[in-house]
Formats: sequence, C-alpha cells, structure tokens
Amino acid sequence: MSDTPLPLSGDPARELLPTAFLAGISDRFTIGREIGRGGMSTVWLAYRVGQETPLAIKVLRPILADAIPAQRFLREIRIASALDSPALVPLLESGESAGLPYYVMPYAEGGSLRDLMRGEGQLRIDEAVAITRTVASGLVVLHRKGFVHRDIKPENVLLSGDRQPLLADYGIAHALTVAARDDLTSTGVVLGTPPYMSPEQAGGLAVDGRTDIYSLGCLLYEMLAGDTPFHGATPQAILARHMHDSPPSLRVVRATVPEALEAIVMRMLAKVPIDRYQTADELLAAFDEAGHLTDEILSERRDSVQRRRRLARRSVPVALLGAIGIIAWALVQREPLDPDRVIVFPFAVIGSTPEPGWAQLPMLVGSALERTASTTWLDGYSMLNETERVTFAGLTARRSRSLARRGRARYYLDGSGGACDLGYALA
Repeated sequence: MSDTPLPLSGDPARELLPTAFLAGISDRFTIGREIGRGGMSTVWLAYRVGQETPLAIKVLRPILADAIPAQRFLREIRIASALDSPALVPLLESGESAGLPYYVMPYAEGGSLRDLMRGEGQLRIDEAVAITRTVASGLVVLHRKGFVHRDIKPENVLLSGDRQPLLADYGIAHALTVAARDDLTSTGVVLGTPPYMSPEQAGGLAVDGRTDIYSLGCLLYEMLAGDTPFHGATPQAILARHMHDSPPSLRVVRATVPEALEAIVMRMLAKVPIDRYQTADELLAAFDEAGHLTDEILSERRDSVQRRRRLARRSVPVALLGAIGIIAWALVQREPLDPDRVIVFPFAVIGSTPEPGWAQLPMLVGSALERTASTTWLDGYSMLNETERVTFAGLTARRSRSLARRGRARYYLDGSGGACDLGYALA
C-alpha cells in the first residue's frame, strides 16, 4: 500500500499520518482529527472499532521512529503502563504500525493545561497550587520507579471533564532514552522543551528527578504570573538564561502571591540541583508546612477571586463611573495598617434602579488597583455578613471602617457618596 499521507486534519501544511499506518490499525481503531503535537509525537483523536468512547492515540514522529529500535521502545512503554497513580494518564495499549510506534490513552475531555491557560491567562492561586500538588504526587510515583519525566510543561498536563489534572507523556522520554542511547542524539532531537528545561538539562548533563522539580517550578511560575520565567529570541538564548539568570520576582508580577508560595517557587527554580527540593515528597511537605497555603484558607478566597476575574473581563460603560461616589478613608488605629492595601466594598444603590453592569464596577476598580505595582486590593464583598450582601445600602461608614481595620487596610472604597469625591476620615 502507498505511503501517501491521508489528509485527516484538513490542513495540508501539517505533518500527516501515512496511509500504511492507518491501514495497519484499521481493524482496531478509527482515526480522526489531530488534537496535539510536539517534538516527539503527534496525537490524534481515535475510536475503537464499534465503540463510541473517544481515545487519544500518540504516534512517534518518523524522525525518532527511524532512529530507535521499535520493539525496545514499546517494551519500555509497557513498563511505564504498569505505573499506577490517579495523577498519571493511564496507558491503555501500545503497538507499532508501518514502522511507527504508538500508544493509546484516554481522551482528555478538558483539553490540556495549555488550553486552560490560553483561555484564562493567570490561574487562581489555589488552583495553581492544587495542580502543582497533583503533578508532584505523580512525580513521586515516577521517581520511585526510576523514571524521570524530562518534559514537564502545560501541554503534558491533561484535564478531565471536571478539570482534574493528569500528567501525560511520563513514559516516552524514558523509553526513548533507554531504547536509543547515543543514537538519539544523532537525530538532532532534544528531549525537553526550552522554557521548562533545568540548567543541567540545558547543559546536556546527567539528570535525575530534580530536573522535573525545576520544570514543575517553571510551570507553577507560569500559572501564577501568566508567563514563563525566561524568554529569548532563540531556544539557545532561553537555555542560556535558565543556566545563568535569576527568575523575576513573582510578587512584582503578581502582588497577591503569598511570600511563602514565592519562596517555594524560587527554591524549585534553584540553579544548582542540591539547592532545590530533593524529592517530590519534600516539595509536597513544603506546601503542607506553608500554613496560609492550605486548602482551608485558600478556599476562603476562592469565591471572591473567581468573581473578580469573571466580572473584570466584562465591559461596563465608562459613563457609569461618573454616577458613583467613591470615598477613600484613611484609617488610624493602634495596630499599623498597610498603606498599600485597599478594600473595595460593593457600591450602594442610591435613589433609582441601577443600570445594567452596576454590580461589576467594584470589580473593575479593584482590577485597576491591582495593576498598580504597589497596591493590593481586597474584595470587600467576602467580608460582609449575609444581610449586608443582600442590601449594600445598609453598609455604614462606621461598619466600613471596622471591616477595613480587620483587613489591616489603611484605605477603603465604597459608593455611598452622592458625588465623585475623595475624602479622608479618621477612625
């Protein structure tokens, strides 16, 4: 049979599967569209013949398939398929067709972490920490069995339908390394992705599980900051920065990141492996020891932060701002208050029925404040009692000052004034 590519993806410019490969698996699988690709493989939507459950089939790229013994590669993949962890994507089946090794895994209905980040940019702090912890728990299993992932990145963290993360591709780098040895380097293919590669990996040195800790640190940094710690015009420039430059401070990029969390990320990104967490277990323990990063306290912020992110994206007529009285109060008390912290309370509706979008204005003001480098804002809605959340008009100036003191904020804003006025009131 001819090896003429079959145009499954609808894009003739992309690398397509040869018809010989498709013919070799046609008795078991029907192949659909391409759903992902990387330097080592392409991923395709697939179905078992006669079944409707979607699967993903990952096919090794020809440049690698030509350089390694297929049977040895598949043997190592089968060893990886025996690993059992709820944090790892299960490997369902593996094989070879027309000289191209492949393996089959469940289809991730939620897409990849890359898809999520592309849509949302920076993730909620609690969600970023939860994803990191899950990936780290998968690394615990991998490292104990002698596996090093070597390619931790958003594309290799898949999401289930309810956004539970699963680490993928944990066997392919190991299988390639074992199967190819020195032959792999002759292909010109580098295992790993430059924005997430550790200094020792970038320098071509021997690696162990600590390289995955570094890569996971790059991933956590990106989830929090919205971008990777290092950039460059070429892959070589990025690798050089991994080896020599210090990552920018997270709290400069995002002031709401707790200091303890920034300290964890910076230790994960230490240049020298011995300065990082030595195991994934140790990393998980560090999250546990950072008291204000526990799930209980983070969950208290979840509703207000999620509401802020959702509402800040919506547009509100600028003309509405002129109808709101915003009062900034300077608070003086015995305990020192943070002069860079502002609490934004819901704006009271005075007189007529508000126009659509009125409730979004505090979120937009808070979002603007957060973009000021030295300012931290808190969502006052989360501090109100149930009655006050129903009618904001009952929020008095005295009550506002009391809540602001509790939040250790020197300033607060509400909409109780009748005109745009900036004033100060002593506690």
